Amino acid sequence: TPVDEQLTSQVACAFQTAAVDVLTRKTMRAAEAEGLERIVVAGGVASNSGLRKRFAELAQETGRQVFFPRPLLCADNAAMLAVAGEHYLSQGMRSGLDLNAVSSWPLEQVVHP
Repeated sequence: TPVDEQLTSQVACAFQTAAVDVLTRKTMRAAEAEGLERIVVAGGVASNSGLRKRFAELAQETGRQVFFPRPLLCADNAAMLAVAGEHYLSQGMRSGLDLNAVSSWPLEQVVHP
């Protein structure tokens, strides 16, 4: 049977609400733990109007400043990564198929060729 459109909308709304809640709460908790008064939200996620609205509300409540680029500048990084990959490939630099993403890689450990 086809999925009911109303149910699909409700599930999507519930997911977005949960995602926005987690992202904003964790960000604000980290800002407090680190003593930060200013937060920059950037990248593709920063174009989400629900996320922007919730961050603005929390900024008002906590006295922190939250900054967003204009939505036009909140592009996905995939194109930039593709260009960087092409550059490395054209220089003969390759990674093995065992290359893996490291979500918590400290920047000072990143090797720049």
